[in-house]
This record gives sequence, C-alpha cells and structure tokens, in this order.
Amino acid sequence: MKGGMLALLSLTLVVVGFSTAGDGLAQAGPTITLAPATATNAVGSDHTVTATVGNSLAGTPVTFTITAGPNMGATGVCNPINCSITASSNDVTFTYTGSGGTGDDTIQACIFENPCTTATKTWVAATESPAPSPSSAATASPTTTAAAGSVTPSPTASAAATGSPTRTAAGLPITGGKSDDGGTSWTALLAFVAGAGLIGAGTFALARRRS
Repeated sequence: MKGGMLALLSLTLVVVGFSTAGDGLAQAGPTITLAPATATNAVGSDHTVTATVGNSLAGTPVTFTITAGPNMGATGVCNPINCSITASSNDVTFTYTGSGGTGDDTIQACIFENPCTTATKTWVAATESPAPSPSSAATASPTTTAAAGSVTPSPTASAAATGSPTRTAAGLPITGGKSDDGGTSWTALLAFVAGAGLIGAGTFALARRRS
C-alpha cells in the first residue's frame, strides 16, 4: 500500500513538471526591435525604419505610428505592402517623408497592441548649396590683322632720298604739250633737237659745194 502511494506521487510530479515546462514555452511571446534607433536627416527627405519580429508566425502584422514630433500622425509605405512578416523574412520596413519641419519624431512599431518599440528621428533644416560665383569675363586684347593682299608697313621709316627726282616713263606725256610738272614736253624738245641737226647738216653740205 505504501509502495503504491509512492509510485502514484512520483507519476504526478512528472506530469506536473512536463506541464510546467510546456506552459513556459507557450508563454514565450513575440518580440520586436526597430532600427535605426536614432537618425538625423534634412527636412523633406525620406526616412526608413526596419522592424524585426521574433517568436511569431508568418502573417503577423506590424503597426507603425508616429506618435510625436513635427510629423506626428503622418502615414508611410510598408514593405511588404501589408506590413506583415512572411515565412521567409521577419523584417518589415516603413518609409515616410519628413515634410513637417524641424524637430524630433517618435516612431512606434507594435505587434498587435503589445509588444511595442520606438525609435527617434531628428529632422534638421536642409542646407542650401551656395550659388556659384560668376566667373570673370575674359578681356580680349585688340589684335590688328592685315587684310589679304595688303602691304604691312615696316616699323622703321627709311630716310627719304635726296637729290633730283628721277622721272619715269609714266611721268611723260604720250604726245606733245607740256609735261606733268609744267615744263616743256620731252617730245617737243627732241623734235627741236632733230630739226636743228638737220638744218646744221644741210648748211654744212651747202658750204662744201661752194668751196
């Protein structure tokens, strides 16, 4: 009798022990983390956070909410689009645009209503790029170009020749009259000399006959 009671008590303890262990596994709930925990971006840009879920089944949804800050209540886009984990990935991303101005946003991610986790996003004023300074206009130096076929004068003037000017054929008139310098025509002068020679020759011949 006493031995049977001991055996029954031992069996009960074993069953209770297994039940307690099983309950412990069943009570291990899902976990969630959010990254990056902090970040800083310029106003007007996009920001993305990634929620990683543990100890949960595929299809578990993640809820993202901006609970405080200049963009409080803003909505964004999830990936996957239904904001739920899948059989191949426990990550869900959330992207939104910081268009509410400068300040700190508090981003909250939850599995159902609990557990939840948060991250902080700091928005700063966008830095304007300085306007490029105008470049100095090139100053063109005046350049003198000789026209085609023109004669470029020598930089050193030659001394003028002294003495009587030399007459060229172009300076003589073609037929009688006066020359271009107002003097007697060379043609008339030559005719006079020739006539005088003929007269002299005739006089000389006549003198010889008389003698």
